[in-house]
This record gives sequence, structure tokens and C-alpha cells, in this order.
Amino acid sequence: MTPLSCNMSGKTFEHRLRIYFEDTDAGGIVYHANYLRYFERARGELLRELGYAQNAMLGGELPLIVVSRVEMNFRRPARIDDLLVVKTRIAKLRKASVVFTQTIERESGELLVEASIRCAAVDPKAGVPVLLGETIESALAPLVWREQICA
Repeated sequence: MTPLSCNMSGKTFEHRLRIYFEDTDAGGIVYHANYLRYFERARGELLRELGYAQNAMLGGELPLIVVSRVEMNFRRPARIDDLLVVKTRIAKLRKASVVFTQTIERESGELLVEASIRCAAVDPKAGVPVLLGETIESALAPLVWREQICA
């Protein structure tokens, strides 16, 4: 399976990860703030898949894509040794921001957490908002989620 896959409801990037002891509390349940890390990793891997590795963005040639708003809904806890799938879709693409919808599921498909995460483009040196730029925008545009049947 390729990391970037098309399903019946749109274009979805999938990133898999395993839960280790360090991710959990004393009861073996994932600490709530760690879900933000998993979402971040999946967005980073999506950008890497598109040719925009984080180290290249830090070099100053391209804007950084930073979180500006998060809304999360916790449904079930992840537990030690679970294999999780973080699914990422692009819900909105604007000139200076992108809204991702992300979910974390167990490998079985059980929904654990869902989120809407707005990210803004920021100049890596000055730390001020900027436009995404034509290259990043054109790379993300084909991935904007739309109702469709995949071929």
C-alpha cells in the first residue's frame, strides 16, 4: 500500500505508528497531548511525500507551515502496543493557510480521535505570516478533499 491512497470519500494520506510505553501513562493509556504529536508527524510525512521535507523548509527557501488552530474530539483511548493509522485530508486550501482534517484509528478501523487543524504559512526567519507560495499550493491543491468516486 502506498502512503498516499485514494478511498471512496476523497484523497487520504495514511501514516502508521505503534504506541510504546513512553507514549502512555501508568495505566498504559496514551496521554492526550501525544495525539497532537501523531497528527504533526502525519502532516510532516505528507509534506515529505510531496517533496517538502521539514529540514528544507527550515532552510529559509520555503515558508514553515505552523499550527494556528486545533479542535479535537476524543472518542476512545489508544493503548500500549496498539498499531494506529493517522489519516490526513486537506479540507481547505487558501493562499496563506491550509485546514487539515485528521483522524486516528486503530488498525481495525475503530475511531479514536478526530481533529480539525488549521495551519498557516510563516516566514522561517522573520516569524511573520506569508503566502504558501505557488509551489506548495500547487502540490497541495490536487489533494483537497472533494466528494468523489476514485478510479
